[in-house]
Amino acid sequence: MSSILVAFNFAERFHHQKQTMAKVACTSFHEEMALSSDNRLRDACGGTPLWGAYITDFIKFDEGQLSPLRESKPVKVAAFLNRKQYGEEQVAGLIDELKELGCTNPKIVALGSDVFKALDRSDSIEMLKAGLGEGAKVYRVTLYSKVPASEPMIMVLE
Repeated sequence: MSSILVAFNFAERFHHQKQTMAKVACTSFHEEMALSSDNRLRDACGGTPLWGAYITDFIKFDEGQLSPLRESKPVKVAAFLNRKQYGEEQVAGLIDELKELGCTNPKIVALGSDVFKALDRSDSIEMLKAGLGEGAKVYRVTLYSKVPASEPMIMVLE
């Protein structure tokens, strides 16, 4: 496994969901739902080296407990990531997840600037290289929800 797509957090699928979830139900990332445009990401990866890449979310833990954040308002999310320990916990959790899958020296593709900023910090890069190999690299692509639906999404690693 050489390419990993990392989204920011669990998407809001239903309006009545709480900010965090006590239990996580595993479903397909690309399930077709009225609130989702995940199919655009799937289609953009087709025919590229990212087709079939493992995809996961960055924010999943709080104080050692699985606690996926369902907030997507930038100001509220920034408040979480400004806590250094919180950001480090997310990077450590990502490393553990990828190590469990046998991943070494991955190309980590951050979906959007928020994930990229969190993963591309010098302390995050150090952690990623120490945990996953010196060849671990972080790339950024424009978040698919930011590309107008009328335009095709093209995967270009930046």
